[in-house]
Amino acid sequence: MRNARLLLVDEFPLTVNPATGMGDPKWFADPTNVHSNHCASRKKGEACANALRPLLGGGLPDWRAASVHDRLSASATSRQLVQGFWTTDGLVAPASTGNKATGLVDPGIGFIGTTGSAGRSMVCSLVPRADGRGYVQRMVITGAAGDGWQVQYEGFGSWQLKTLLQARLADGLPFEAAAGLRVEQSAPGVLGGYEHFIEATVDGVAARLTAHIAQDQNVAEPAPFELVLDDQPALFEPFVLPPGAACTQASFTIKLQLAAAGTVTLEWSLLTLRQLPRRC
Repeated sequence: MRNARLLLVDEFPLTVNPATGMGDPKWFADPTNVHSNHCASRKKGEACANALRPLLGGGLPDWRAASVHDRLSASATSRQLVQGFWTTDGLVAPASTGNKATGLVDPGIGFIGTTGSAGRSMVCSLVPRADGRGYVQRMVITGAAGDGWQVQYEGFGSWQLKTLLQARLADGLPFEAAAGLRVEQSAPGVLGGYEHFIEATVDGVAARLTAHIAQDQNVAEPAPFELVLDDQPALFEPFVLPPGAACTQASFTIKLQLAAAGTVTLEWSLLTLRQLPRRC
């Protein structure tokens, strides 16, 4: 009998290998084919969203619209903290280890760290988003196995992340973060792993406050990355800083490492950090 209150989403066909009728290893984080990796979780999320959309009338809420509203609002109640590549004003040449990065970056990107082969390179540019919402910071990375890169967005001027966090600490409210993230490989197996997180130095202690994803290279037989990873948005867990603490450094950070020679194109956009309202 059909139950109008029951919504069923079948996960099995999303991760099965049709040839074997068993779970496809590329969708799982371990050889037991039990624990889904982030790629499979995204597929499941899309399937659930598609099932829910007809029931919500106007559709699912768009996190970007709220972000744009907060960012551009002159209201004193606006909670948006991060600028996040909304304009091309003031672009600068990237500062990087060994001058391996070239092109132009948002002035909020203070430094690009890198290690590895002599021929590694990063070509940076800021390009419009296809949906018209600001710009994408594009970084085309070419190198050899073992090459590592770290990009830090610290903000600039009155939009320095550490200053904005410090100003809100007295409120004792949680923060939520998101970003637009797209990673594309030139061939399977080029990308070894990446981490996407927010870190800060609070009362002299450096720590990660929250993370979107951290690929663990020590997991037995890790599932390979898809050629294109497209997270719009890449969501972070909310975090709280203790009232009265001193925040002396803070950044959005992306780290990645190549597992084989090739090219990885990293696109980063819409960095969003907002303070959540107080809940009753």
